[in-house]
Amino acid sequence: MILLSGIMALAAMIFYLLTLAPTITWRNRGIDSGDLAAAVAVMGVPHPPGYPAYLLLGWGWENLPWGGDVAYRLNLFSAVMGALVVGMLAWTIYTLASNDEIAEAPAFPVLSGVWGAGLLATSSLFWSQAVITEVYAPGMALLGGLIILLISIRRQPALWKFLLAGMGGGVAFGLWPLILWLLLPPFLYLTWTWTEKGFSEKIKRAILFFAGISLMLAGQYLFLYMRAITHPLVNWLAPTNLPQLWSLATAQIYHRYFQLPWRAGWAMTWMQGLFILAHEIGLIGSIVAIVGLLVSLLHRRFLPHLFLWGLGFWLILASTVFFASYQTRDHEVYLLPGLYGMALLSGWSLSNILKGRMMGRLSGWMRLAAPLLIIVVVLIFRINATLPQVDLHHDQEAWRFARETLIPLPQNTILVTRNDAQTFSLWYAQTLGVREDIIIIDERLLTYPWYQEELRRRHPHLQPAAAVRPGGLTALSQPIFLLPQDINKAKPIEISH
Repeated sequence: MILLSGIMALAAMIFYLLTLAPTITWRNRGIDSGDLAAAVAVMGVPHPPGYPAYLLLGWGWENLPWGGDVAYRLNLFSAVMGALVVGMLAWTIYTLASNDEIAEAPAFPVLSGVWGAGLLATSSLFWSQAVITEVYAPGMALLGGLIILLISIRRQPALWKFLLAGMGGGVAFGLWPLILWLLLPPFLYLTWTWTEKGFSEKIKRAILFFAGISLMLAGQYLFLYMRAITHPLVNWLAPTNLPQLWSLATAQIYHRYFQLPWRAGWAMTWMQGLFILAHEIGLIGSIVAIVGLLVSLLHRRFLPHLFLWGLGFWLILASTVFFASYQTRDHEVYLLPGLYGMALLSGWSLSNILKGRMMGRLSGWMRLAAPLLIIVVVLIFRINATLPQVDLHHDQEAWRFARETLIPLPQNTILVTRNDAQTFSLWYAQTLGVREDIIIIDERLLTYPWYQEELRRRHPHLQPAAAVRPGGLTALSQPIFLLPQDINKAKPIEISH
């Protein structure tokens, strides 16, 4: 099973490297890549909820002797984490499928693992995040690891596993908070069940689990506070006190994007999430999952594996609910855990189909050759369809925009930006030493007092200081240029004389 995981991870890694973005990007839902790469470069505070775990992991990774700029190294980090997810999913499906099949047909669990992991690896949504600087590929790697731990706890519950699960959950919050909220119910379920030692054992489990979460959360956000007080170039919400730190960790400035289930259009958005998942897993992958479920029910194999089915369905349900409830730009990425759940169930379903009566009518070699041929053909077709959509190995657009915008400007110019794509790419260029004299001001953030204060602190020569506010910039005694809203018409316009 280790060999299978390694082969699947290596195969995925090859394709991810071939399509890897060379630097920051605006494609593949990667606008935030400039913000994250800039934050790692200066050890600053990225956008809420701050992502302290990503900051630490990214800083450690980018300081290894890789080639390329900071963003390229972080893209490589995503590729490695994405390949690791694929390998872990193959291992998980193989382990689950081999428990009651290994004596009957050793190849069936292998085929099931290849199928489920291959579906995930070749999904355009997952692949797109494995070639850019983003939190999602590392977050999915942690999801895969925690699911393996979850299955291990269910089989052999030990107190140290609950502490480890809690620590993993705490890291998950600092990497991608959705992972913690998704896996909290299954872990709590195991905390209060599956024990013959009584109520005291459950209390010990709960204490260790929540102690692990609290320890990791406290350590990560203390680190962010220590970085914030140095006032780096990227310092979202300037969390130098407890209220600001809480506002950062809970992402309060984004709460306006939440939609309650009874709001008009919520149900349609939720159904759209289900359709996106079905599209990402493919028609054949969806059919295999449904047929496998029916075979499991008909052969009375559903209840013995109820926890596995429940876990897969929970990931699908919870991620689609979050997708419908938190409608931000590019919110399709919140479906990634659901995609993992669908790939897990499709792989597990294939094992149920292979040992069903219909497959039993085939001769020995045909019983293996037929599904193998289908798997190979489907995965080749998916690779051929997905690769052109996600291939970024020539993409220099965001980096070129940053350089071509900054370099021609007069000395000590104030450059006003109007969207994330502009601001984040320019921040990143400055962390690499490109025109650090230019003062970049995001007009949307200028409405926040913390941002005004950060600008005054970082640029004390701005006079009059009271002009650092919405509508007051033209009173500053420096040249001011404004970028158009449309990034395709990005030549700055001078608004001061």
